[in-house]
Amino acid sequence: MIRAKKLHKYLGIPLCFLLFLAALSGVILNHRDLLQQVDVPRTLLPKGYLFDHWNNGAVRGVLRSDSLAYIYGGVGVWRTDSALSAPAVRLDKGFVKGGDEAKIMSMARDREGRIWVASQYRLYRLDSSGERWEQQPMPSSVQGRLADLQIRGDSVLLLSRSLLYTRSLSSPEWTTYELGKPDGYTGRILLFQIVWALHSGEYFGLAGRLIVDFIGLLVMALCLTGIFYSLYSHRLMGKKNKRGTKKASEAKQRLSRKLSFHFKLHKRLGTKLFYIVLFVFVTGWLLRPPMMLPLIFTEARPNSFSPLYSDNPWFDRLRAIRYDEVNGSWLLSTSEGFFTLSSFTAKPEKWIYQPQISPMGINAFAQRPDGSWLMGSFTGLFEVRPGHPDAVRNYFTHEVIREVKMGRPVGTYAVSGLLAGENAEQDLVFLYDKGAVRRTDKGEDKAQQTAFTPQPSELNRMPFSLWQAALELHAGRLYKPFLGKWGTDLFIFFLGLASIIVLVTGLRSRRRKRKAEQPPSSSETTS
Repeated sequence: MIRAKKLHKYLGIPLCFLLFLAALSGVILNHRDLLQQVDVPRTLLPKGYLFDHWNNGAVRGVLRSDSLAYIYGGVGVWRTDSALSAPAVRLDKGFVKGGDEAKIMSMARDREGRIWVASQYRLYRLDSSGERWEQQPMPSSVQGRLADLQIRGDSVLLLSRSLLYTRSLSSPEWTTYELGKPDGYTGRILLFQIVWALHSGEYFGLAGRLIVDFIGLLVMALCLTGIFYSLYSHRLMGKKNKRGTKKASEAKQRLSRKLSFHFKLHKRLGTKLFYIVLFVFVTGWLLRPPMMLPLIFTEARPNSFSPLYSDNPWFDRLRAIRYDEVNGSWLLSTSEGFFTLSSFTAKPEKWIYQPQISPMGINAFAQRPDGSWLMGSFTGLFEVRPGHPDAVRNYFTHEVIREVKMGRPVGTYAVSGLLAGENAEQDLVFLYDKGAVRRTDKGEDKAQQTAFTPQPSELNRMPFSLWQAALELHAGRLYKPFLGKWGTDLFIFFLGLASIIVLVTGLRSRRRKRKAEQPPSSSETTS
């Protein structure tokens, strides 16, 4: 009992601060839809979250239009000259405010020269003055985030993460397409997704999320009562053997009552809610390396009552779409790989080439005039030459990829954006850590920083989404300046393990104390 009690106390006290922040950030993460326009100053974050040479996902792509170029990505749209040498000017008039709203997924130019843009949640078009964005009508069935925007001929294509929509340039009426089932479709999803939804409560819809919110508040209460109990206990021990006046004695009694209150509340919360809190701790623990590995190799079918279940075979699976100029068909990027579409009503066919894409989604997707493709994500950038004997190559290392292997979701060259040229010499690749780079065959590092539009100082004054900040805190990445890379990667593993130990030792020490306090049975007394 003494060992369990000491372990619960001395491991639990420093853990209370981390668990309090984890619970608070978890509650925030459960309500992204309500917090899209709520930001925090970027200056409150570690220096690693500041931009340098357009890194940290600032650029997803560049759209050239006559003498101008539009840079878009994680911090909105910036206008410069087509040579990418003039200072960039922020172009955000008409956009809904908020760091989460400012993330741009795609831009396109129609045949009349008008510029369209799709953020995570809205569709805009630049007005005739070229200075203000006008919000465009959205399909009524859009739920959640948008994934991509393309314009071909007279048609505007809008891709959500579940459905495809089209409209003409002259009419605001949308046509909705639910893409057909591909061969081998089972309706299963990664077990990782199910555990994620169980951890957040999303598996049971809004009611589940609210229940997990309540559990988060209780965990915060457990942390506070534990801290206050330790503080009051320490103060009371300091006064225990001291004799004083009546006023001092009354102060000691008040302190004792506060101590008793926090102890009883802490004990009651811990014992009554032990199993449900343990469930939240364990499911969160399983969502980070190394515990997550079995979950990403296993698939399961969600229950029909869960929001994760859908009759739509592409529910939450669509990521990007491009027109294949050589084959006259569409190429679709999904969480299940790449598929070809001869038309939007045809059955998607698995593409013969499958470069590895990070589970976090595709960030670079372009076709060269010769028919080759560039496809990139945080895993890396790959060049695909259909019909070539060595069709898939690593863009930077030139390694030939014979088969898709499950690797790290974040590779050496974490690609966050791309401006594809007619050849590699004209390509501009944007890496998450380095910003704008070009490929080089000199030295071990194959990505060399290159000249690009000067980064405006205003970029580092851009607000940071509160929801994104909560995600960085919840995943432990905000602690990177103190923990380093490996410490950050393993932070959740050790936090989860320590939390479970503290929870179990707290219940165990309490049960042993109860057993010790129970009077002996009649048989023990007579013997």
